[in-house]
Amino acid sequence: MPHVYDQSPTRLCLYLPGSGEWESWMRLDQTIVPWTALWLFYFEDWLHSDDWKGGGQHPAEGRTASPRRTERRRGRLPLFTTGG
Repeated sequence: MPHVYDQSPTRLCLYLPGSGEWESWMRLDQTIVPWTALWLFYFEDWLHSDDWKGGGQHPAEGRTASPRRTERRRGRLPLFTTGG
């Protein structure tokens, strides 16, 4: 499964620990809950395309987070957009 930390039990990769994207004082309803919904959106897309389009950073692979995803997490872009 893509974009998870562990396979058993599965832990979703919603933010990069130590990056400041999430801190323990932040509200879950404004961070973890919408990030989980977004992760599920990209997971459903991955099931059909076999291509993870949700961005993110994978240190072992040296890939960086998508700028749109970072902006979305900071509340500057909507979680979902319509149209093309």
